[in-house]
Amino acid sequence: MSKVFRPLLLAGLAIFLYQRLADGTIHFYINRRFVWLIWVAVGALLLIALSYTLPKPDSDKETEHAHDHAIPLSWVTASLVALPLLLGWSIAPQPLGMAALVNREMSSAPAFDFAPAANPAQQAVEARGEAETILDWVMAFGPRPDLPAFAGQPADVTGFVYRHPDMPPDTWFISRYLVMCCVADATPISLVVYAPGVEVADDMWVQVRGHFAAETVGEITTPLLIADTVTPIDPPAQPYLYY
Repeated sequence: MSKVFRPLLLAGLAIFLYQRLADGTIHFYINRRFVWLIWVAVGALLLIALSYTLPKPDSDKETEHAHDHAIPLSWVTASLVALPLLLGWSIAPQPLGMAALVNREMSSAPAFDFAPAANPAQQAVEARGEAETILDWVMAFGPRPDLPAFAGQPADVTGFVYRHPDMPPDTWFISRYLVMCCVADATPISLVVYAPGVEVADDMWVQVRGHFAAETVGEITTPLLIADTVTPIDPPAQPYLYY
């Protein structure tokens, strides 16, 4: 049994990881800068699985036989190893959404040190050559935002909707998850949006275009994003933001 299931389990794990790489859902689990390590793991697993199928010298066969006799691969052990693979193939991969906010603290201020500069949100956008994100604005605000300095500044961001029960009906969060390493350390970051007359639902992905106002919402000290337009969109291929 060991000679059959060991290479099959290793090859199955390699195929599973390759599928996640091929369809891009590997980004639901880890930061994109670590994806190359998964490619290395796929190659290593396939090589080890192949090594079980290659003919071995008599001396190696005797050693392998002794090892298999000492530590057999039982049905129970094989099932425990195969269970994560079966679950991974049977459950469609999903990025973190509003449900994961229950046990996480959402913030409109960064959890890391940042030295503000003149118009830092725009500087970050120009440096990356990409569209501005919630993270650019959260970093620009800092832990103690100068509200008047952001009044009237235009913004164009995307994220999912989170409606807090203590907030007015026309006011909600547009949120993304910030991932440093993997989803285990994912931190929700958000902007407070005021969109009167706009119907949105929790977990809906939207694009919000508008401008900031120097106002506060309850105990939240952050510029308020006044929405000019709120457009429903499909979830992006890479739903997380990275730092």
